[in-house]
Amino acid sequence: MKTSSKLIALLFVMSLVTYVSAQNLDNSSSSATKEASLKSDAVEAVEATGISLSWCGTGPYGQVDGSVYGGTAPYRWYQGGTLLMTTYSSSVTLNFGCNGGVLTVKDANNNEDADIVPQGCVDHGCN
Repeated sequence: MKTSSKLIALLFVMSLVTYVSAQNLDNSSSSATKEASLKSDAVEAVEATGISLSWCGTGPYGQVDGSVYGGTAPYRWYQGGTLLMTTYSSSVTLNFGCNGGVLTVKDANNNEDADIVPQGCVDHGCN
């Protein structure tokens, strides 16, 4: 009788340990899922802070109308490596010249986007 009581008690304890372990695994899995979800949200937030550039031009005197979407002001506008202007507005008219080149915009967080403006003082449409 003593042996069967000890065996029953041992089985009960082992069942309890198994149940508690299973609960901890479930909670751990749930925590890992929540953590992964938070990391995913953080990545999406970083991507959402990116910027995109569009431009129209160049006009008869080499001006380019530029617009930036997203990002954080102030915006720095470059032709190649030369800073053309810094603005808080998301739309600008830049004196870009007729030689064309790379138009780049950077925001306060150094997110950037760039595009090539073709050479020539003719209307190249919008990109």
